[in-house]
Amino acid sequence: MSGTTFDCTASPYLWRHGHGVQIDITTSGKHVGGVRVVCPFDQPEFHTLASLFPRELCDLALSRFTSGQLPVTLEAVLRWQEEIASMGYDYTSPLISLFSRSGLRLAEEPPIAE
Repeated sequence: MSGTTFDCTASPYLWRHGHGVQIDITTSGKHVGGVRVVCPFDQPEFHTLASLFPRELCDLALSRFTSGQLPVTLEAVLRWQEEIASMGYDYTSPLISLFSRSGLRLAEEPPIAE
């Protein structure tokens, strides 16, 4: 989708296991995907995030997403939506991402040798 402009907006996402932010992705006014950025209670970053106002939490999640600092990228969201469409479904399904890359490997990354 080279040359396509995407707009991303973030809003609080009620998640009973910790903090959550819903990022919606649109192009030309059409919703094309989404990401739910979460931080479980047991993550080290939880208490730092708890000190933020909801708007600040949303801005942080959106900033990390648009700058490629989350495990989930725009390209991954678009690829996921293409997979859903190829199976005959016509809806968007958000991907889930932690607020931080720490402790989480991307599917494309090789396993870490121990």
